[in-house]
Amino acid sequence: MTHMLSQLRIMSIETFECLVGKLELYKLLDQGLDEVRTGKVLMAEGVFKQVEMKFVNEKI
Repeated sequence: MTHMLSQLRIMSIETFECLVGKLELYKLLDQGLDEVRTGKVLMAEGVFKQVEMKFVNEKI
């Protein structure tokens, strides 16, 4: 039991939330890098043209 308690760490809720946020960000960055490696990307120019056409066609 003493060995288990010697490894116990206590942190504030703010610190925990910050760490969880960082882990989520790293996960998303890894996902994005994997998509770039596998060619699952679109050129920004084409995406902006699609968005522009959608707004023009829907007259938003």
